[in-house]
Amino acid sequence: MKSKIELFLMLSLSIIFFLASCSKDEDKIETDTITEEDAVEVVENALQEESGGIDDQISTSMEMASNYADPEANSWCGWSFDSLITETNPSGTLILYTYSFAWNWKLVCNDQQMPERFEFAYDMDGWYDAPRIKSTDTGNHNFTLAGFSISDDVYVYNGTYTRNGSNQMKTGFQNAFTSTLSIEAVNVSISKTTGKITGGTANVVFQGKTSGGKVFDYEGTITYTTNETAILKFENEFTIQL
Repeated sequence: MKSKIELFLMLSLSIIFFLASCSKDEDKIETDTITEEDAVEVVENALQEESGGIDDQISTSMEMASNYADPEANSWCGWSFDSLITETNPSGTLILYTYSFAWNWKLVCNDQQMPERFEFAYDMDGWYDAPRIKSTDTGNHNFTLAGFSISDDVYVYNGTYTRNGSNQMKTGFQNAFTSTLSIEAVNVSISKTTGKITGGTANVVFQGKTSGGKVFDYEGTITYTTNETAILKFENEFTIQL
């Protein structure tokens, strides 16, 4: 019969091995995850001009609209247009990217044939390589751009944006993951003088799964400011560049 000391030692060793095993499992779970900071990287690159994001495409839409937005009686009212645009940020820039955008847009006028808004939509696919993340993406963007009468002080953007990505973090735990980002913007104002966003809000949903099977889900808001930045709020707040 084993002595009490032997039984005690065996029990102690079993507990030690069990706790060590649990610790390893916990470490694995903690590293196989997408943090808030990782989520911020995805959202920022989806928004900012430097990576071909929403801000850049709003600028493109304003250029398109400027050719057809005569505030007086307009012969383009009701017309629909389409184009295929490929954008590339060349080697040597901070963020490399190549995206193709299949655009469709339409000019909507009032009864006096004066422009009220442009309705835009595009499908996109491509990739980007930024300092902290790289990704291959597909997506779509449906939005309106209003404020083309002489009396309007600003342009007003409203839209929904969806981006599906296959991503690889370069920092932190360097996890690979697939994701879907959805952004719904409400009454975002754009200066007619500078073409820059000056205010407005958006709702954000960011969800997906790591290569190890860990599911993540972040919901938050974007508040646009007047200095080419925005405040992204999940549980914490982050300032992002546009």
